[in-house]
Formats: sequence, structure tokens, C-alpha cells
Amino acid sequence: FTRGVDAAVTTLALEKATELLQKFSKFEACSEIVDIGKVPATKNTIRLDIQTVSDRLGYTADNGKLKDIFTRLGCELKEEKAGSWIITPPSFRADLEQDMDMVEEYARVAGYDQIPESLPPFSAKPAHHDKVSEGLKKIRHTLVEEGYQEALHMVFSPEKKAKEFFGEKNPVQVLDGVPFQAVRLMNPLSEEMAELRSSLTYGLTQTCIKNFHQGYAFGRIFEIGRVFTKGADAGDYKEYDHLALCAWGQNKNLWTKSLDAPAVFEIKNTIEKMLESMGRKYRWVSSNDIAFAQIHPGQLSALEVEGKVVGFIGSIHPQWLEDNKVRVNVAVAEVSLPAILNAKSKPFKFASLRRFPKVERDFSFVVPGQIKAAEIMQVLKAASGDLFVDAAVFDLYVGKDMKNGERSLAFRLSLQDAQGTLQEAQLQSVQDEVFKRLRDKKLILN
Repeated sequence: FTRGVDAAVTTLALEKATELLQKFSKFEACSEIVDIGKVPATKNTIRLDIQTVSDRLGYTADNGKLKDIFTRLGCELKEEKAGSWIITPPSFRADLEQDMDMVEEYARVAGYDQIPESLPPFSAKPAHHDKVSEGLKKIRHTLVEEGYQEALHMVFSPEKKAKEFFGEKNPVQVLDGVPFQAVRLMNPLSEEMAELRSSLTYGLTQTCIKNFHQGYAFGRIFEIGRVFTKGADAGDYKEYDHLALCAWGQNKNLWTKSLDAPAVFEIKNTIEKMLESMGRKYRWVSSNDIAFAQIHPGQLSALEVEGKVVGFIGSIHPQWLEDNKVRVNVAVAEVSLPAILNAKSKPFKFASLRRFPKVERDFSFVVPGQIKAAEIMQVLKAASGDLFVDAAVFDLYVGKDMKNGERSLAFRLSLQDAQGTLQEAQLQSVQDEVFKRLRDKKLILN
């Protein structure tokens, strides 16, 4: 009975069992039912108004129909006044406890098709899309399209190893422009979880090591998460959202078996696609502020947005790879997300298709070792003016003929005029302007 079994059914069951025994056997009943420890049958009464049924169902309920329905369900009804009933459910209907249960029973028996279909009025306006959420969605979508998988790490890092990886400077200090002070836990579970992370890059490199040692010689992963630093005041802790990428190895197959391009260029291309999809202006620069112990100094570049360094990209140092027994090229990148998400979008410009043929000119320059190809690319674009279409490096020569760290860089410049076919005089004018500007800025030696 504690499980809700109907006590009133016991008597009916005994009488039915006795009847069947007498009918199909020679048994005879010796006495009436003996009830020891009688279970009190409590009857719950419910007050229900016909107006309540009408208000909840959205149509006018019939008082006579209500009486008929609950009478057939085995309820005892008593009408206090017109349209107001005191209902006592049968003992086997323990689910009928309140007036809303009775309204549901009326709707069920009368038919759900009687309930009118009407939408409630909606006067509120849709909320505006959150700029940050939309930006993160676009970033994730771009990275997944480029073949990256999202990784999730704990926010803890080993104090000593993390410091050895980055050296004196830290990504929070460089990318977010704030003094760095490690947030150490008072009671860490282990030295591997001694402090809150100050960079996402270290965690991704550890995932790279584990995957490589498990036989995965190729991988592309990224993480979006928070990094932490301690402020000057007691109890002042700061958090910053970062994006980090890590790529190792080459996806070798029948067609790409002979390719061995550094992974850093693949990450660079991915970041550029991400920024262009968001309409952000950017450029890659060399900065003395970007220098980390385990990232190759000759393959390290800073990402600049709106005149501020907000990210870096580089290849992991070969010595680190050797110490951790990683036998493939590894590249990493880390970006401060607020600087990317809150930057102004460059307006999209539309122009009609140029109907006249494109002309390509090749240039070969001997440049000092410290000159970057990007500096020459900027001059090529500026000197070409409205005729500029594209410029790209297609050859690099460093050999015995080059002295004092000099290099030979070859560029292919694409030009096209919207008004007519390019003439030789126009091409010669562009060529003279290119050499003049490069020599004025002392970017070339020839």
C-alpha cells in the first residue's frame, strides 16, 4: 500500500477469487471477509469551477458535459453552486490530486481537437547578434575548414617548464601589453599543475609531443581559451582570451610525398584567411619584443593589427624537438582575441572586371641579408599604383656568389589596366619607378 496500491481493490479481488473457486471447484466459503488492521481509505476532494476549465483550455466548457465525464470516470460529484463542483476521485485514480489534473482529464475525454489553435502574441524584438560570439563562431568555422581540430586543455601549467619554454618574456606580457606575474596555486595537486597558464602555446606543444609518440606524425590543432596573470594589487587577477594554433608534420600521400614545406607557412596562410574572412587589416612585422627561448629566432614573426602587435608565429627550435624526440617540423602561433574581435573591419570594395589582358613582369634583386621580402612587396605595390594586381616571390638564391649574407630574391609582378591594353611605355615607367624607390630606400644592391 505504501507504493500507492488501491486498498479498495483488495475486497473486490477477494470476492472475485472466492467466486471463481466456488464456480470451478468444490470449495465453499466458510465466512465473510475478515479485515485485520483495516487500512483507512482517505478520499481527496477537489474543488473545480467550470470557468477554470474554460480559461485553461481556451474554449467554453459545458457544465453538463463536465458532470457526465467525471461521473463516467468513477468520481463522486457535488455541485455547491452553478458551475462550481466538489469532486471526489475514485481510490484507483491516485493521479488526480488538484484542479489542473481535472482540467487535463476533461480535455482528454472531450477531445484535444476541441482546443483551438492560436499563437500567443509576441511583441518583443529579436536580440542583436553578439559581436564577440559571432566572431568566435567565424574563427572556429575557418579553422575547421582548414583542417584543424579544436583541443581543450586544463588551465594549469608547470611553473618551471613553462618558464623554460618562453624564457624572460611571456605571451601575456607581449600580446596584451600588461606586466606578467605568474598566478601560483596555494595547494597544487602536483608540480605539473602548479600555476594558472599564461599561454596556450605550451599546452598545444605537449599535445603535439604525446600524439607524435603515439604514432601521429601529422596534426593540426587549435585552442581558444583564457590565460592569466596577477595584477599589482593583492587579489587583482586578470584574464585574457587567446587563440593558439599548432601544426606538425606533413600530410603525405601519393601526391604530396615529395613535399616538405615548413609547417609555419601553413599556419601563416590559415591566420591570413581567418583575418580576411573577418575583414581585418593586418601585416607581418619583425619585432624585438617577440623573442621566446624555444621558438626559432630566424623563423619568428609578429602579427600587427591597427599598429599594435597582437600575435606571433614561429617554428619550434630544433634543439627542443631533439630533446623531446619529435622528428618532424613543428610550428605554433598565438593571438590575443580581444584585439582581433574588437578591431575595425575594412570596408569591402567592389570593382568591375577588367576586360583587358594582364601582363606579368619578373624582377630579380640582390638584397642585404636583413631585408625582408615583405618590404620589397610594399614598394612593388606602391610603385604600380592602379595597375597593381598581385606580387609574389618565386625564387630565392643563397650561394657562393653571394657575399656578406646577401641574397637574390625574384618577384613576379602582375599588372592590368582597366582602361585599355598596357603599352610598353607604361610598363617601362612602372619598372623605372620600382628601381628608383628601392634604391632610395636602400633595399637593393643592384
